Amino acid sequence: RDNLGDWSSDVCSSDLSTPHPIHPALTLLQTIRAPILILHAINDKTIPSSHSTSLFSHLLDPLLPSQSFSTPSSILAALNSNDPSIRSRVVLETAEREKARAKLVKEEKRGGWGVVKRFGREGFGEGWGEVVFGEAVRGGHNEIGAGEASMALIKEVMRAGEE
Repeated sequence: RDNLGDWSSDVCSSDLSTPHPIHPALTLLQTIRAPILILHAINDKTIPSSHSTSLFSHLLDPLLPSQSFSTPSSILAALNSNDPSIRSRVVLETAEREKARAKLVKEEKRGGWGVVKRFGREGFGEGWGEVVFGEAVRGGHNEIGAGEASMALIKEVMRAGEE
């Protein structure tokens, strides 16, 4: 609990309907030192699983090499540029980030349940918990946490936070 800080009132009081370039919750998420578990089912009809994928990527991003072109529109514009050096830079930076991502993120298939992706945040210093993304094949919106494999993952992440 001490690692969470006092961010819950900020998140709960923020207007989620207001469009933000980067929602305040994303910024707050970056400050949590405890282990973070993102658990989502691909068949969730209420919230697309792409939201959880984005959260995981957002948490990973500071550990990756920086890039000159950070928005999809700027990347597209650079790739369509008449200047071959700009196009080359986008391709090179993208390859460097993918290589770093492959080194940092460990991926494990868990039978018919789904996939678990994880990375440590040692790059931020001592005491930062791991980020774990459990992407289940089934579970919908309301049942994802009730399955045996999901509960085992929750337990695993909670135990890591006690160390």
